[in-house]
Amino acid sequence: MKISLSFSSASGITSSLVVILCFASSITYAQDRLPAGCDSLRMVAEVMPVYKKGLEDFIRDFRKDMKLPHGCHPDKIVLKCVVDKTGKLSNIEIAADSTDDKCREGLIRSLESLPAWTPGRHKGKPVCVRMVMPMYVHYTETTWNDD
Repeated sequence: MKISLSFSSASGITSSLVVILCFASSITYAQDRLPAGCDSLRMVAEVMPVYKKGLEDFIRDFRKDMKLPHGCHPDKIVLKCVVDKTGKLSNIEIAADSTDDKCREGLIRSLESLPAWTPGRHKGKPVCVRMVMPMYVHYTETTWNDD
């Protein structure tokens, strides 16, 4: 499936700045909600997690590997996940206005198949970081995975 992804930016701010601004506050979760291997969960770290060489690589790989069931047409989605201390994505959630469970599962499978990120670091140590990324998914050519 060929699609284009863009990060929302109402005021013309570059996509990398928009993502950085998403991490404006610290967050605490109950101990039973922490992903495995995480003793705490941060929204902000001194060094934020990065996918390979940055957002452009993430967008390219996500677009290339995305396989959705027939009939899925997500448009505006919000990706919520945790990048753990090893760079693995966990606790992946997809919020979308017009996306059903089957489509969400397809998006999550696509995200889980991507290579690990470089984990966030705080005070020199790897940390678990909660990521929230609003995205627009625009289709340029439609091919479906009918598995």
